[in-house]
Amino acid sequence: MEEDKNLCIVCGQPSNEIYICRDRYNYVRCRYCGLVYLSPQPSQKALRNFYNTAYQVDFLRYKKSILKKAERFLKEISKFARTGSLLELGCSYGFFLKKTEENGWTVKGLEWSGEARDYAVHKLRLDVSAESLLELTLTQRKFDVVTAWHVLEHLADPQEELVNTRKILNPKGIFTFTTPNIDSLQFRLLGNKWEWISPPAHLYMFGLSSISHLLEKNGFEILKLETRRGDSKGLIFQYIQWLLKMIYLILTFPFGEIFKKSRLEECKILNDEKHGANARKPSQPVKYVYQTVGERVLYFLTEVISTLIYPLRKIIYKNNLGPEILVIARKVEKNSI
Repeated sequence: MEEDKNLCIVCGQPSNEIYICRDRYNYVRCRYCGLVYLSPQPSQKALRNFYNTAYQVDFLRYKKSILKKAERFLKEISKFARTGSLLELGCSYGFFLKKTEENGWTVKGLEWSGEARDYAVHKLRLDVSAESLLELTLTQRKFDVVTAWHVLEHLADPQEELVNTRKILNPKGIFTFTTPNIDSLQFRLLGNKWEWISPPAHLYMFGLSSISHLLEKNGFEILKLETRRGDSKGLIFQYIQWLLKMIYLILTFPFGEIFKKSRLEECKILNDEKHGANARKPSQPVKYVYQTVGERVLYFLTEVISTLIYPLRKIIYKNNLGPEILVIARKVEKNSI
């Protein structure tokens, strides 16, 4: 969006009130519809640089997760659409598309990561391209179903993508997607430490109200709207993970350094010679989740606890406080809007 970034894309109202701060980025919340969005938004050049250098997907974990969920998603879709043609936005390595193809669908994927797209094309033999959704609409090709699993929050202009999604769908076509729930219990308890507050990757954060308004505004009828755990690691896991990181940082903090009289001089020398042999190596970052045996054990234990409190989780999801939103919507014809 090149226009005023402080105008809400859902209701068009101005909002300058900072709602979340993280890593020098600010999110603003619309007072009228509840949409949360990064402001100011990074340029397309900055985003491309971020995705090419800092943003990485854990291949094995992603594959395992997608294959586990694919059958469930296809079962949900089959309640509202017959087997036909399906387009996946941001299909990554193509695992969901491959499973969908094996279930009798004609599939097409859009993916802007060269590495992931090459894997989908050459390893899985899928029809995946780097074109934009707008470019695809110009080909006049139509689909019965469009999916977008955790994609909408990454888009520079979700409203434009919804307009183009509607154009590319057949009459009464289905659009289904998942996205983080900014009104979730996890966010309310964790604040800016919530796992899905991750600027600049997530440009927009939706709640049930804002996503409903956005869909209805752009010609979609909501068939199913619910919250679930989805891809979230879970509240218990995130709390324990945060606590362990704090303990790690405290135990590794060089308290003795703050008492050195020559600390300022030492810093100056290090800055002057940061490329020299005497430069101090930067401290190792805290290892990311799932990368150590200890973290896998932690994940297993929190899964056990999560299973034991399943009735409580059901109450949370029933009250639309789950961390992930699942939406299934149908294209509405113009004379019906």
